Amino acid sequence: MREIELRNLAGEILTKLGAPSVSILLPYLKSNDFDVRKFACDILGLIADEGIVSYVTPLLSDHDKNVQLSAVETLGNLRAESALDALIMVYENFDEIKPAVIESIGKIGGDNSESYLLEQLDNESDIFLQTTIIDALSFNAKSIDISYKLLAKMPRSNIEMQKIMLMTAFAISFRLEEKLLMPDDLRYVSHQGLLEEDENIMVASLISLGNVYRIEDIKPLIGVISKEQSDINQQIMYNLTVNSSVNEITYFFESFFILEDITDTQIDIIDYLPLFWNEIPIENKEAIIDALLINFEFTGSRRILNLFEGLQTQDKDLIETRLFQYSTETSQENKILIDEFLKNN
Repeated sequence: MREIELRNLAGEILTKLGAPSVSILLPYLKSNDFDVRKFACDILGLIADEGIVSYVTPLLSDHDKNVQLSAVETLGNLRAESALDALIMVYENFDEIKPAVIESIGKIGGDNSESYLLEQLDNESDIFLQTTIIDALSFNAKSIDISYKLLAKMPRSNIEMQKIMLMTAFAISFRLEEKLLMPDDLRYVSHQGLLEEDENIMVASLISLGNVYRIEDIKPLIGVISKEQSDINQQIMYNLTVNSSVNEITYFFESFFILEDITDTQIDIIDYLPLFWNEIPIENKEAIIDALLINFEFTGSRRILNLFEGLQTQDKDLIETRLFQYSTETSQENKILIDEFLKNN
């Protein structure tokens, strides 16, 4: 125990000394004691002096796996591009440390590293290694191109890997602050991702649909709304009502209000409408009002009238015109409610 404490203390001191420690540590890379070789390699990796690459690289073939692993990690920390070929050789010959090698290649970055990792993404069938490769690709991505390359590989992957690729591609896009467009033929992956319990995948899938929804997006989006996450639901309602077309709006409300066991919290989505009512195109407003009145026809819900009362302060003429027209076509019971509403407001 005492020996471990002393070694840790020595490691801290040598790391803080930085460059002056390098010449002290280098001879210990050739020690007969594998623990000493590993200790020296670990500390040199923390100091991050590129001049040690040629001294550390031979340890990639060390007979002790812990020393070998330390060399892999150190070369990754040093971003040692000159050691890339040697790391690839280790990857192709030592299965047990493949994840560590992938991580180091990702840290090194550059076109050669990226090309190799993309190649291995096709070659590997193990989902853990595939995920590790995707993480490594995202670590150093400096161009949106890597996101498009991941999307291009999705059709050849299983659905679980597709969702991970989608999440990573859009995470890179977000980090680089560059727009990424989801290909039309891959929107089904976004729909699957919306059903995920993993919030990162779900949010990335939502972002991948863009700001304009299509008919085929509606039912998966209703599934998201059912999870009752207010910020996400508000964004969905904004994109639906402000940016999408009448067809999508009509289909949404038709599908939403017939849900079994619909909760009051889920119905709260209509309360977002006043927040951006003035941004909604007139034809979309009319479609929304008509959809709400259809619901009112079957439920007589006072809540619908309360919403109209709020919207009336922003769009009095439109609300009154549509309600008056509706009152001439509905049941006597609903007509009384509408007439009373118009009289009082």
